[in-house]
Amino acid sequence: MHPLLASYRRLIAYLLVWAPILVLLAWLTPETPGRHWPAAVALLAPVCVLYAFFCLSPWPICRAWPLRPGNLEGLVATWIAASAIGGLILAAAGLKQFGTEAAGRLLADPEQLGAILRKLSRGWESRNLQVVLHARVIGNTPALPDVVASYVW
Repeated sequence: MHPLLASYRRLIAYLLVWAPILVLLAWLTPETPGRHWPAAVALLAPVCVLYAFFCLSPWPICRAWPLRPGNLEGLVATWIAASAIGGLILAAAGLKQFGTEAAGRLLADPEQLGAILRKLSRGWESRNLQVVLHARVIGNTPALPDVVASYVW
């Protein structure tokens, strides 16, 4: 078990370290009329918490392959690959900010996401998944998206 997960206090402290990162991401999110960055914080918080846990994945690698001058290049390559893969796992984007917000809402809504995942073929968990969404924008706010198509490969 990861040491941060072994203690409730450590876990809370770790997630609090991510709070400024969440605020920075929300501040960098393009604003639309009638929306403020606190709404972006509410939208990005679940994804940021999920990514915080993805960032714990190098722990076993670091224990098995300690930091030494001789293996620094291999560790840097591993860290870069791990961060790139973690970023790819969370790729959810649209053509404009409304599509990205709709995809984020889908990821943050367990009911809607579960309904989509239940329709997929067996074994999709170990493969790549692409979902095409359609969301109507009403008053500068995207509605919950509908699934147009999904593809597993």
